[in-house]
Amino acid sequence: NKEFRFYVTTKLPRPHYSPEVCVKVNMLNFMVTEVGLTDQMLNIVVKHEDPKNMERWNQAIIQSAANNRKKAELEDKILNQIAQSDVDILEDDVLLITLDESKAQCKQIEAQMKQDEMTMNIIANIKENFVPVASRVARLFFVLIQIMQVDPMYQYSLQWFANLFGSSVDNSAKANEPANRIKNLNDHFTLALYDNVCRSLFEKHKLIVATMLTLRVLGRLGQAPADQVTYLIMGTAVPNPPPMTQKVQEYLTVAQWSSACAVKDVDIFKALPEDLELNVDGWREWIEWPNPESQDLPGDWLKKISEFSKLLLIRALRPDRATAALERFIRLTLGDRFMTQEPFSLAATFPNSTYQTPLFFVLFPEIGRAHV
Repeated sequence: NKEFRFYVTTKLPRPHYSPEVCVKVNMLNFMVTEVGLTDQMLNIVVKHEDPKNMERWNQAIIQSAANNRKKAELEDKILNQIAQSDVDILEDDVLLITLDESKAQCKQIEAQMKQDEMTMNIIANIKENFVPVASRVARLFFVLIQIMQVDPMYQYSLQWFANLFGSSVDNSAKANEPANRIKNLNDHFTLALYDNVCRSLFEKHKLIVATMLTLRVLGRLGQAPADQVTYLIMGTAVPNPPPMTQKVQEYLTVAQWSSACAVKDVDIFKALPEDLELNVDGWREWIEWPNPESQDLPGDWLKKISEFSKLLLIRALRPDRATAALERFIRLTLGDRFMTQEPFSLAATFPNSTYQTPLFFVLFPEIGRAHV
């Protein structure tokens, strides 16, 4: 049957199909892009912050489209009459009248289009102030996409995300200065997103989500280079590192030395293996601290690297303190609230629900309520 249609959908972020399948089907990718989502979030924040101007923006877009359509219709009408005229154009009174009327209408349309363009330029300048907010919010949405890979139970819709952002814009602290308002919006929504997501997370996954949020925020600010993020996550080691000197063997294991030789691939740590041999006393003291993440680094390393880069040293030389160091860093970057989750409160959660978005409680027989 030629009318037969078969549709298949998937939530896989990067589905792979063989060439044989691809040539037989039409594949459409409806996954939202960061640029497109930024525009959506920008419209939401301006709609809540300045609803009158947002309404003017929408009306200007509609009016501009209508004017372009009218202009095209007038041009088509003139061309059709010219094509159908059997006499000289200068002797066709009907055509001349039509041309005069069309000319007057075109002037009105062009004047209206100029006015619409001025209106859109004014509002575009207003929207420009909130681009940093929209860009950050868009990046955070992709954290939710990654969470789905942690556990398939974690599913979050774009509509829910957009509603949460709109609510956050309304409930965040106001400020007269644009910079302060942007900071309030960013801080309020990041925490609101974390709190709402954490209600549906197992306890063991909360640090993962807080880390993902932190890396997204720092990545946008350029404070978490990709090579450093890769090492922090993978924690690679050199399979066959060069032999250690006698002094280094006194305070480093083979595993620690292998990791130190691997992290030197990150530019700022190129001199690390050599410094481990030259500044034995300083590094030994730092490594043997019960909490090295809270101690100053030896030599001039404190001035050379950031708090984020310090995590890589912990990962390489004291992997047993990596979790504690990560928790400390998140506290310093996003705040204590991202590491100290308040107990679940139905009274605080219920206002976020509606008849369209009810609350669901998922109970697992093998997991006590205190562990969820």
